[in-house]
Amino acid sequence: MSIGKLTTLLSLALLGLGTLSSPLPGPALPLSARTLAQLSTVPTWLENIAVRPNGDLLITQLAPVPILYTIKNPSLGNATLEPIYEFRATNVTDLLGITETAPDTYAIIAGNATTNSTGYAGTWSVWQATFVSPNISIPTVHKIANVPQAKLLNGAAALTSDPSIVMIVDSQYGLLFRFDTKTGTSEIIADGPELKPYPQLHNGTVGFGANGLKVRDGWVYFSNSDLIAIYRVPITSRGYIPHSPKGGVELYANLTAVADFVDDFTFGPDGTLWAVSNYENTVIAVSPGGKKMEVVAGAKGSATFAGDTAAAFGRTDSDRDVLYVSTAGGLAMPVNGSVVVPGSIVAVDTRGYAC
Repeated sequence: MSIGKLTTLLSLALLGLGTLSSPLPGPALPLSARTLAQLSTVPTWLENIAVRPNGDLLITQLAPVPILYTIKNPSLGNATLEPIYEFRATNVTDLLGITETAPDTYAIIAGNATTNSTGYAGTWSVWQATFVSPNISIPTVHKIANVPQAKLLNGAAALTSDPSIVMIVDSQYGLLFRFDTKTGTSEIIADGPELKPYPQLHNGTVGFGANGLKVRDGWVYFSNSDLIAIYRVPITSRGYIPHSPKGGVELYANLTAVADFVDDFTFGPDGTLWAVSNYENTVIAVSPGGKKMEVVAGAKGSATFAGDTAAAFGRTDSDRDVLYVSTAGGLAMPVNGSVVVPGSIVAVDTRGYAC
């Protein structure tokens, strides 16, 4: 090694850069979290989250009544959950997935299910909520179309190549749908064992197969709650699975080492997958590629993350590292066997974390 090169390496080390430096430690676990806003009554099951371009949150409520909530300026203090649309006189009892299909326009999954979350076949539909400007907090809402082949539609995600096309999973029939928000047409594009529910694995009568869903870099990712795993399948720019050897479903991450259930999830900018475990009351980080994973917030006895159902990152400069998590208050499985709290939105600070 030349003297010049050695001098350069020593200089970089003194600056905390280069090969002789030690990486800065990440934040201690569990990650810092605080309840951003909470409803006042029990039971209240908040189900899914979308983030508007202006940074406001949109939250769907599954129970006891189908309401769309907002949280304005969530990065500021004094946040509140404000109801902005209630699905009255619509024959809808439950709201589930929500995804942005055009600037400030959202597709919302709606339908009917029993109190133990068994879906009623033939009751499911996709609705649209549109905000005419960033300063307007009340949307115009209408039904796009029914999805008659479904039993319990759940996670939904718009294609990045054409957001008017939405991928939707059915948690109880175990199907992947393609829904065109412009025409209202729906079709089944995948049906396989990775999508199916397996209630016998958890001594249950109601199973949850494919649950959360995201589209990223030409793949559809979906969680299977009963199998406690994340799978993915390639998708074309028009929302179809390729008819080729590359069109098969593959396992992305097996979460059985860190959870007994997996609900919805999202991706961070660096490709880290952030999943929630519902009745285990935890947040799980999965490294890009799915090889490493760990619980980063919450615990089985945590009322803060009681029955966490979905997660989404902020979209403004002040909260891009904040993971917003919705909760069902432990309604499906009370914390420590008896504690049920109102549904809430929890803010998790992920700054500096790397899985």
